[in-house]
Amino acid sequence: MKQLSIILLLSVMFLHGFSQNKIKKHELKFPKQSKTKFLKSNEMLPDSSTYFLFDTTNNVWVQNSAEYIEYGCDKSIVYAYYTMNENSITTAYRQYYYKNANGYDTLLLIEKNVAGSWVVSQKLTYTYNANNDVTENSYSIYENGAWKVKNKTTTTYNANNQQVTYSEWTYSQYSDALYESLVQTFTYTGNAITQIDVKNVDKDCDERYTDIIWYNQDKFLFSEQTYSKTTSIGANDYAINYKVTTSYNASANILINYYYLTDENGYLESLYSFRDIYTYDAKGNILTLKFEGLDANSSWVTLTNEVYSYTYDNNNNITQKIQESYDDGVLLGATKEEPNRYVSVAPFTLVTTLDQTISGGVSVVLNASGANKYLWSTGATTSSINVTPANTTVYTVTGKISGCQETASIVVTISGVKNISEKTNTIKVYPNPTVDNVNVNISNENNSNITIEVVNGIGASIYKSNSNEAIINNVISLEKFNAGIYFINIIQGTSIYTERIIKK
Repeated sequence: MKQLSIILLLSVMFLHGFSQNKIKKHELKFPKQSKTKFLKSNEMLPDSSTYFLFDTTNNVWVQNSAEYIEYGCDKSIVYAYYTMNENSITTAYRQYYYKNANGYDTLLLIEKNVAGSWVVSQKLTYTYNANNDVTENSYSIYENGAWKVKNKTTTTYNANNQQVTYSEWTYSQYSDALYESLVQTFTYTGNAITQIDVKNVDKDCDERYTDIIWYNQDKFLFSEQTYSKTTSIGANDYAINYKVTTSYNASANILINYYYLTDENGYLESLYSFRDIYTYDAKGNILTLKFEGLDANSSWVTLTNEVYSYTYDNNNNITQKIQESYDDGVLLGATKEEPNRYVSVAPFTLVTTLDQTISGGVSVVLNASGANKYLWSTGATTSSINVTPANTTVYTVTGKISGCQETASIVVTISGVKNISEKTNTIKVYPNPTVDNVNVNISNENNSNITIEVVNGIGASIYKSNSNEAIINNVISLEKFNAGIYFINIIQGTSIYTERIIKK
């Protein structure tokens, strides 16, 4: 450390609950932010990245983790696979994201690879109110054959749908239950938040934000605020007060945070003042962050700083990001992120061969295009397949770009074979579209053996029944299946009738 009155200054900071590299205060949580779910249409997304930690003892980079991500058509993550180095052992995980009808996450399920088998490991669950604001978010681990909630957050809202409280709940191994470890309470004047109170049970302190001037409340950015903190250390209570002013650039990135320490009466103590200074590159990525304090001569000196560096490809995508942390010029640690590949994800049209009519025993080539990956109902993963069906057959193909997928079907009809609907049977399939059940009514005048089969979009059979009754009335439940396209095949001998069903 610099041999200045900074030593005295830091000792005061420690007594008041500060750390040397950052003013210690609770990080406010504010879930009610903009609900924009979609990125820019031309924005590319990294689908595979590698992460490293710098070994300061041996001066080498050590790989810490790697990930592969699939994005849905709205550019939100739908699947992730990653490996982590845990105690010199590489462990693989995969994550599945499930959404509600409005496109918001309801469940994140994490599986862990143990001895070559995937087992459920952890999960995050989300609940929402009628305005799609998060009311609860819980984290659970799977142990001893059951889920155990380890922590959760809860949020309440007033009649104007303004966030009133935010609470954090932590698991206690002593009581084997959750306890409310932290509570934030928001006070409003009209639509503006004018005061925020924080009760931190774990740290035995109370915090308060007042005199708030907002730069952008939707993004939870302050221009000015007064912060006070009361905490207990041993048998004594300590109070700390300071005023914070923040300036931003045109992109709403922080330029400077000024922290002015005050006494209990609110008077400024200029000696004990600090500031954060940020710089950015032309693309808006952070380059440096310095934490500075005033010395005895009222000159700014750097206490700690962070330095960032980037490399870009021809599309201005980041291919490497390095973050280094220093204390008085000494490297404390560094991390490196290397996105290895980017993809463009957007809704697309899956183009396929038109329905075909061929003679029995003749082969036909079916084609699909417009995607990066394909999966046919036959199990093939190529863009084209060669088939020789004995009977009229429906082939389905699913095309994917990352996790964005579309499904199409191609009917190959064998000429010379009568369709059931051309015989004496009367067939009714309804409703279409449906949200739960499908009714299949067949007038089977000849009491023939008829098979009713439901096939999903990738060609897998999910329902099958047989009957030779004169009147067949089947109610097929699709309630537990995902929305999409399904096919109902009604088969009699070598004849087949297919109905395309849409499940909402």
